[in-house]
Amino acid sequence: MKKIKTATLEKPASDIRDFSPATAFILLSLLFLCFTRLKTGFVLPETVVMKLVFSVAFGFLAIRAVHRWRCSPYRWVSAAGFVLPLVLMAQTFPAGQQDSVLIKTYKSIKLGMATGDFENSSTLGYGEGCDRVSNTQYFRQQYTLAGAAFEFTRQKPALYEQFTFGTKTIFGQHRETRISDLYEENTVLFGITPYAAYDTKWVGFGGGLHLGNLTMITENLSSEGSAVPETGRREIKGLPQFFVRVGPRKWIFAEYRYADWFPSALPGYRQQFAVGTGLGMDNGTNLRFGFNTNDISLVSGTFPIQNRVVIEPMLLWGKSPNWESENTRTQFSLSVSYRFGHRETTVKK
Repeated sequence: MKKIKTATLEKPASDIRDFSPATAFILLSLLFLCFTRLKTGFVLPETVVMKLVFSVAFGFLAIRAVHRWRCSPYRWVSAAGFVLPLVLMAQTFPAGQQDSVLIKTYKSIKLGMATGDFENSSTLGYGEGCDRVSNTQYFRQQYTLAGAAFEFTRQKPALYEQFTFGTKTIFGQHRETRISDLYEENTVLFGITPYAAYDTKWVGFGGGLHLGNLTMITENLSSEGSAVPETGRREIKGLPQFFVRVGPRKWIFAEYRYADWFPSALPGYRQQFAVGTGLGMDNGTNLRFGFNTNDISLVSGTFPIQNRVVIEPMLLWGKSPNWESENTRTQFSLSVSYRFGHRETTVKK
């Protein structure tokens, strides 16, 4: 008799659903212990390097998880697995009540620049299924701008509270080139933005309003229509900005930003989803890892120097949506702040 061969099914690859809340709790616990137990036994350079390695590794892991959460029906359960350990690890016994609180205030002058050179697409289509007809155009977006801001900051260090408000202005140029026929449109950018932000230990939020002659680069849109797309951007006279943060900046946090960045999130990176860590420091240092839209990755940092100068770089990169193009999408911004007028006062509660 002939032997019958039986096929064996290979074990499916690991899915994001396997990344359980328990796994997230273990990873966050290791990161927490790394930050809290590395204060002794190592010199400062060794401590900084080890914290940086742990933070970068966890940052890339978080980016990968967030990308897969967007396609997973269990993404909210998995996200809760990250947030819940943060809440559990931060439970501490309240300190004794004090009759007074220390308030610190200072002013800041901020200068910055941003530039970008990348491609996006716009598609209009009509019909259903196999009968659908689509027209796609690709556009090259190039911009350069500079910004300046003046802001006030009020802190209550013992309560982990900070309130900031100010105004910024930007000036620059945006060029869009339609790749199919090399048609160019140039726009002079200028605007003013009043804004305010409130931060506590566990949450932070803020907002503002962009006013002026501004542009907004659209994502790789696919809309209903029978015409041929003529542009991959929009000209705007006003647009709100806001951000929200969850988690302690000192350890690890997650945030979402809409048109919120200095010197400007417009025209290039209107939305930001990121996770970050303060490397266990209380002076405002942090590293952020995340993505914009259309799988554009980002990394940024905030680096204070003796509580006087603050440097904030950010880099975004990704592939072009046009498979015929070898152009890498890149955007970069850099800002420098100078703090002055430091004052300390003690007030009764």
